Amino acid sequence: MDRRAPSTPSWPIELIACPLAAHDAAGAIRELGARLAVAPGVLDGAALIEAIETRERQATTYLGGGIAMPHARTTAVDRLVVAVGLSPNGLAWSSPRELARLVFLVGVPREEVRGYLEMVRRITQAVRRIDWIEQAVACRDAAELAQHLRDTIEL
Repeated sequence: MDRRAPSTPSWPIELIACPLAAHDAAGAIRELGARLAVAPGVLDGAALIEAIETRERQATTYLGGGIAMPHARTTAVDRLVVAVGLSPNGLAWSSPRELARLVFLVGVPREEVRGYLEMVRRITQAVRRIDWIEQAVACRDAAELAQHLRDTIEL
């Protein structure tokens, strides 16, 4: 089996934390990173988390509207990988005014910038729809959130 075969997320429930146990951005990155570390396509989970934490220290990945997308381009993955976490009340991201309710943690192979940009475009299109975030926050568990993501974000 070729572990380097390209793939895109299909929103597996194992990679969804609903709700997140974390109380802050750093905790959310670690919690989702632990889920992602064992996903297919991740070659080095610790290096992936470290790369994402380093990237977050350089500039916030809070996108607005209750969405954060911590990410890193790294050799720790051989395909695009994504974990998702939901915090109904929001986590203070880079400031107390920036509350992330939905966190997409993304590992991107260094050479796959185009696939990453397309994924970001599709996610941002979906989350800008009226009531999208409220529908996500209403999900009671990982299975419901996974279905909401599958229904609204075509990857």
